[in-house]
Amino acid sequence: LLTKQFGEDSVIGGVCLIAAEVDKDGRIVQLTDIHRLVYGERTGGNSARMNSLHETMQGATFEARTSENILQEMWEKWVLLASLGAATCLMRGNIGEIEAISGGVDLARAILEECSAISTACGYTPGAAFLVRTGKVLTARGSTLTSSMYRDLIRNAPVEVDQILADLIDRGRKLCISTPLLEAACINLKIYEARQSTR
Repeated sequence: LLTKQFGEDSVIGGVCLIAAEVDKDGRIVQLTDIHRLVYGERTGGNSARMNSLHETMQGATFEARTSENILQEMWEKWVLLASLGAATCLMRGNIGEIEAISGGVDLARAILEECSAISTACGYTPGAAFLVRTGKVLTARGSTLTSSMYRDLIRNAPVEVDQILADLIDRGRKLCISTPLLEAACINLKIYEARQSTR
């Protein structure tokens, strides 16, 4: 959509990694120590404008870096976001609660596999290091980690199911990728949305 509106040369890729929410007093609360911004040319490699952007970002109170393969990093973030969102929303619990139940670890890993299969079919196979790291995040014993979609869900707020899960599932369907767990999570959240719209 952005390239159609502004042209290919006007758009770069980017990934923001941060866990934050707005509390009951309207304050933005950061939930973890991670606060990272990654950016790069969508065609790959580096460029003078990326070097200039990177120089501008230095000295900020967050980690900033360029990427020579930003689309890969964007897809990996989507895999993480969708896996975490599907697991926590479908199970109505945080990662530690899911891990503590028999079968919870297997379910979390299976959801990650479904998301990874779609990414791979779309031409962006998640890296081995990413999969190991993400697998640990999704199965960490005692972890209180949840997704922003889950936090919105328990607050009876709107959820980004179309953007995070439905779009990903649709891409998988077009490439004949079976994703029953993702579809279960998506349908669950669509029912929630339908109920919200009638209130």
